[in-house]
Amino acid sequence: MAAAPPSSQRGSTNGHAASAATFSQFFENWVAQQTRDLATLRAAASAVPATPDAELSRLVDRALSHYEHYYDTKSAAAGEDVLRMFSPSWTSTTENLFLWCGGWRPAAALQLLYTKSGMRLESQLSAFLDGTGMQADLGELSVQQIQAADQLQRSTIKREREIEEAAAKAQVDTPI
Repeated sequence: MAAAPPSSQRGSTNGHAASAATFSQFFENWVAQQTRDLATLRAAASAVPATPDAELSRLVDRALSHYEHYYDTKSAAAGEDVLRMFSPSWTSTTENLFLWCGGWRPAAALQLLYTKSGMRLESQLSAFLDGTGMQADLGELSVQQIQAADQLQRSTIKREREIEEAAAKAQVDTPI
């Protein structure tokens, strides 16, 4: 069984970070603890005389528990603000590159909003047609808000295309 993470790694509620804003701080602490745990594990694995298997197993369990705690906390933070998990302020440039190469684009956040709204509209269509009303949805946005969202999506897609074209040009112009 994996050991519980040290209390210094725990967030405020059920071991989770209180909000996506505090996730950045949690992540910094998590990386520092991960670095310490892995250094301890490496030292134990290469120690002379050899570290007993039970101790190595305990250290591995601690490291695995630490990762489990990270994903539990990240999941809780995503439940509060999922979009922040797709554009995290705590990731490195390399991690952002991997997100981009993996297909994540900023415009996808707006597409998620539209998709979610469409699913809600579809589920409430009979109430709308009966005139009994609908729950909060994009339909409650003002014309200016809808126009602003549309403009944001257009400018985001335009910028994404510029970045993709620059990346493609860099690949073509770079000698092998």
